[in-house]
Amino acid sequence: MKYLLGLLFISFFGGSVMAQTISYTQLYIPTQSTYTDSIKQYEKFEYLIPLHDSIRNAISLFINDSMAHTPDYVLSNYSGINPYNPNDIDVSVRFVHESGQEIIRYGFYYQQFEYSSDTSYWVPKDSATFLVRFSTNITGNWNAHVRVESEKYGLIYTYKPIEFTCTPDSLARGYLQKTKNNRYFEYSHTNKTFVMHGLNIPHPKVVPPNSPLFKKYSVLHFKEYAAYFEKAAKARCNFIRVALIGSYTSAPEFDVLSNFTNRQAFMQEFDSIIEFAETHGMYLEIIGDSFGPYLMGWQFNPYKHISDVSTPLDVFNSAEARMYYKHRIRYIFSRWGYSPAFSTYQIINEIDQISYNSEKLLRTTIFSWTSEMADYITNTLQYPIMLTSNYAGFDMKPYVFALDNIDVVTIHYYGNFRNHDILNLYGRVKTDWKTFNKPIIIDETGGHHSYGTYDKISPLLYKNRLFSTTFSGGAGSAIQYYWDVYLPKNAPVEQTCIWYHSYLDEFISILDSLTITNFNTLQFEPQRYPEYTNKNMYNFKEYDLEHSLIEQFALIDSSKNTIIGWTHNRSQYWANHTGDSTVWPSDDDIPTKPIAIDWKNTNNSLHTFVTFTQLPPNATYKITWYSTKENQKNMEKMKNCINSFTTDENGNSEQIFPPFSDIEFDFLFIAQKNK
Repeated sequence: MKYLLGLLFISFFGGSVMAQTISYTQLYIPTQSTYTDSIKQYEKFEYLIPLHDSIRNAISLFINDSMAHTPDYVLSNYSGINPYNPNDIDVSVRFVHESGQEIIRYGFYYQQFEYSSDTSYWVPKDSATFLVRFSTNITGNWNAHVRVESEKYGLIYTYKPIEFTCTPDSLARGYLQKTKNNRYFEYSHTNKTFVMHGLNIPHPKVVPPNSPLFKKYSVLHFKEYAAYFEKAAKARCNFIRVALIGSYTSAPEFDVLSNFTNRQAFMQEFDSIIEFAETHGMYLEIIGDSFGPYLMGWQFNPYKHISDVSTPLDVFNSAEARMYYKHRIRYIFSRWGYSPAFSTYQIINEIDQISYNSEKLLRTTIFSWTSEMADYITNTLQYPIMLTSNYAGFDMKPYVFALDNIDVVTIHYYGNFRNHDILNLYGRVKTDWKTFNKPIIIDETGGHHSYGTYDKISPLLYKNRLFSTTFSGGAGSAIQYYWDVYLPKNAPVEQTCIWYHSYLDEFISILDSLTITNFNTLQFEPQRYPEYTNKNMYNFKEYDLEHSLIEQFALIDSSKNTIIGWTHNRSQYWANHTGDSTVWPSDDDIPTKPIAIDWKNTNNSLHTFVTFTQLPPNATYKITWYSTKENQKNMEKMKNCINSFTTDENGNSEQIFPPFSDIEFDFLFIAQKNK
């Protein structure tokens, strides 16, 4: 950090603030400024902007006065300057590169904290002021030009420019962005494909309003939350979905409109989450809002105080509510948008659930509101962060996911039954990609029953979703929801179902070493076998002779030279392990217990083979098998006995029979066509 020394310009206001009708532009040279004088590509630049006494005193007046008033204080004729309202004070920084390129970023009001001596609570450190954060991939010399304007008091201060340098970083990966074929993600700096896999860790433990801890959280509350990220990193997860919603999270705004002061300590904890993600190669999808504050949390929603808002539905039609909503979005992006780890912003989660007295938001309202927020982020804030929204059900006309500045389609789907779980997820991805031609993320899925009840029964639910969806044509694996079920508090991560991610990540690393993950130029198409063309065909009443007991999910590149995927015994399913006919899903396949793969039994009417279709005719492929867990049974038999296959004149591969008899059949594979 560098300290800029100079002469203090004394305002003619003498340190106090009075309302003015004429703006005065003045050069302000602080006695001391703290900023970063050198950064690497995509590294955080910070400039702690000192405020003139006239501004600082007016902000203090607002902060002190507002704490003694109601949550709608900002709607009154309040005293001082609200630092969270850009209409009161706008701190903008113009970053100018030596080439002449300019980027605008906005300062945000910031209070630093340190922990109390017993590390249980936060203690303010130094005075609150404005901070600007910035990162870039453009190396060379930069200048930062600060402009502080208070329209309310007719004040404009410009600061002496500061200089800093950006140097190359050979390890930089950059932000995530869509690949050219719109199916996957890639690192913006290297254009290498990013195959996402991770889970939801949306928020710390929920604290209900009737708890004495409600809005009185300790450091421990957030440290317990951070522990989930540490476990996910150990399992090599690379994508986490998090939420800035509710009192118990790091959301800037909860029950007080346009005043984030009481949330500053919590937001500092989210600063740490962002930094942890950067250090551990994780990318975050940040949920900016959800249906909850408009349904069960309406009593705390600060937008209900706005004059033309009387129901939750009105928030999305009120011009004043939209203005304040953009202020919150601007704060989120100004504080955390600098970070490449901030990959995706979900404007609102499951907006179609918002209702009042059985009346739901109109689809046209959802479309216009989402479009306005997306336009604001894209055209005004201009961060290289992908945008999405979300529905509990389906996007319907007018399609929000069809908007030009909505980059990603997200799917929520919960199911307990095999045919209403991994098979439907595959079909849903296929349908949505054809409709919108954008990357697909299944960013919520799990057992559809009483908060993960079925997910607790067997790790097979998690494992089968993880591996099947990785090869179903989306941007990566499904992001499953019940994080505290998958990661029990006192269990080592190696003993949880999350550990399957470590084997998937190892497989992805192998693809990297073979330079297979260049998904930019190759269009990988998903292929499932057995393939059913419609819902009525999901449900064979028994495993018939025509189709295999073995099921595989694969991605085949457009040149038909490479096939990657996962294959398993489809009867090896959680419900077939319960021994309880009342739990056994009525729409699942007939077996009520796993059926062994048995290649030796010639009397077995059930076929057990792997097969691929739509390949070049009369071609030979080398196939290599990989583990989905530690010390996997029969791995050596697979590797030694099955290392190639050929196709017939119709491009269908020969049937690949497992060289063993066992219930367990569960492998990743890479097949490459011989030249």
